[in-house]
Amino acid sequence: MSDFQPELVALLGPLCHQRCYPNHAPDPSQAPYVIYSRISARPQTVLDPATHSALINTHCQLDVYANSYTAAITLSEQIKTRLTTWSLQNSLSFEQDFYEPEQALHRVMLEISVWHG
Repeated sequence: MSDFQPELVALLGPLCHQRCYPNHAPDPSQAPYVIYSRISARPQTVLDPATHSALINTHCQLDVYANSYTAAITLSEQIKTRLTTWSLQNSLSFEQDFYEPEQALHRVMLEISVWHG
């Protein structure tokens, strides 16, 4: 199984000052930042046994945090654009906006599907 997460961090890190964290952000964290989490990973059957390579479809949640709604939307749009340049096949499955009152931060959640080997 190929670990795509380092590639994801390298792809998104420049957009958020390298503040791209797995599962949770350190406390305190300066916005903007991105948290990424695996939701599910499903191995797929490969019909050509000669290749012996398995494909995995991973659903990943990206939580984009920023001080303002405009900044959160802008960063999430930049992330969606950057994902189109990624060498791994991916697609946006879902997105939703939130406000986190405890942190006084706006959040945009993106769910992506990534195919990797």
